[in-house]
Amino acid sequence: MDNKNVILLFLLLALGGSMFAQQRQVVILKKERVLARYQVGDVLAFAWKGDKKIQIQKILALNDTSIMMNLDTVAYYRIKKLDIRPKRQATFSERLGAYMMLAGVVLPLADLVNTTAVQNEDASIDRGVAITSTALFSGGALLFFTKGKYFKPGRNKRILIVEKGSPFYKAKLADDPLLYPKD
Repeated sequence: MDNKNVILLFLLLALGGSMFAQQRQVVILKKERVLARYQVGDVLAFAWKGDKKIQIQKILALNDTSIMMNLDTVAYYRIKKLDIRPKRQATFSERLGAYMMLAGVVLPLADLVNTTAVQNEDASIDRGVAITSTALFSGGALLFFTKGKYFKPGRNKRILIVEKGSPFYKAKLADDPLLYPKD
């Protein structure tokens, strides 16, 4: 074989390998529920086991047992903690906290409307309504803003690398709606 054919064969193998690597994803699970997913090109913030420093690196490729990044290769089972805050969905307690804060604001407003418009009295808020709305708002704020900073793998929390046939795999479209319109 001459040099041109060897180079062409090498390029075809490299492109085929990168296309296969694109089909894998890193999935963060908690009790069989997907909290976040990452694929090639996403940025991952993590800390090694035995290290306190958080590293932020871009995923270049995914193997069966490791994540290749721009500075090093990380075996996914050696990750101590992972920052998934930008990727995850709101939990039940965060949604409940948001509703409680909303109720804490709406309740005194509804009491003001009731006393002025319905009962034709001076604008005032009942003491019980004030206590209840304060309790709702502060309890909701605690639920809404108290979040764990990092995902730590453990008993019911796992990090998996999945392929296209896995039930946890979900295809992600590109962000550009002109190139990839949603159906």
